[in-house]
Amino acid sequence: MNMPVIHSLSEARQSQLSALEGVGIELTPPIVAPGTELDGAAIANRDVARRQYAAMPPWLDGAKAVVAAIRAEQREDVVVNLKSMCMTDAARLSATTATGSVVFPLEERGLYTLCARLSPVVTLRSFDTLYRLSPILRSAAFNHLMLRAAVLPDNARLKLRTRVGPNGVRAVYAVVGRTFTEYDAADYLSDVVEQLGADAELARGWVSYDPSTTRVRFNAVFNEIAQLDAGAGDVYRLALVGVTRDDAGARYEMHVAAHRDVGLQQWACNTAPLVSRVHRGPQDAAQAHIVGQTGLATAAFHKFMGQFGAMNTLAWNEAPKLAAAGKTFAKAMATLCKQFKLDADVVGEAFSGVPTVRGMLDALLAGAAALNDDDVLNAVTSFCTATVHGVIQAKAAPEAA
Repeated sequence: MNMPVIHSLSEARQSQLSALEGVGIELTPPIVAPGTELDGAAIANRDVARRQYAAMPPWLDGAKAVVAAIRAEQREDVVVNLKSMCMTDAARLSATTATGSVVFPLEERGLYTLCARLSPVVTLRSFDTLYRLSPILRSAAFNHLMLRAAVLPDNARLKLRTRVGPNGVRAVYAVVGRTFTEYDAADYLSDVVEQLGADAELARGWVSYDPSTTRVRFNAVFNEIAQLDAGAGDVYRLALVGVTRDDAGARYEMHVAAHRDVGLQQWACNTAPLVSRVHRGPQDAAQAHIVGQTGLATAAFHKFMGQFGAMNTLAWNEAPKLAAAGKTFAKAMATLCKQFKLDADVVGEAFSGVPTVRGMLDALLAGAAALNDDDVLNAVTSFCTATVHGVIQAKAAPEAA
């Protein structure tokens, strides 16, 4: 028996899929014909995905909280002369700068990265020993090891990354090279939020920050929030996943993911790398690269937002309710034309002589096509297919009873 094919892969939907391919996502092709209606078990799987999505916290709130936490640290970088570095009896790091001298306590990670940067004068093997010593013994051991620095160039420089901790004291949390990019996780996250724009309000997921390692991870998830087309080939979830940290050896990493229903109760998650860049070089170059790549992904994601978020503003089930009540569609159509900013005359002409739910939906699609606007067409298509499913479910309910 041939399964029915619904209005799933319209030209607008094909445009959406092409947008994902534009950011490097190679989508797994459907096992069955694109648009083939899903069975009850497959639809139930989509329901589970929506419930999981609904249980996630708002991503934007988490992103703003992490940005605020990092900004509150009041981070500052200080370039110092390598050969001038020594420790005081209190195990504080002392060094000279171009304009004077500085003294800072060292966080655990600060001491670790200091040992890493000073190799072979001080090595990572020295870290475990130094960390376990009392302050006065640690300073004596470190200063002894630094005698080896005499062979290094006089102009050797390092960058101390400092921040104000919970105790109100500024300390070194990382020691890096002079070319380390001063474009921290707070800037990274802020730019991702800015690129997402209004779509960030639809994202759910998590953002985590570990102050001890400065690692920030995030997973911004976008999911359909109501059953829409429910056909094979649908992309029903997208995600933007990133990680970075702001100490030695750090990288900016981000990838995109798309979940696609491929039919026969199966789905595929396709991913593509978006950003992979070391923390090195000018800040402007790093920011331009990350903003550009994020912009590509968010533009592709935006193609789906009308589909995923249409149910936020549209009471799609009003059409079958009106039909059941035996009322005319005139008022409903006028409201929908206003919501979608459609030309009422174009819609009315298409609807003329076909006073049914299906006739109204065909008229709305004609009105959307006349505007030649993909976003409007996506939203109207989603509304229409959801309404068709609503009518089918409304008719099936009495029969099931």
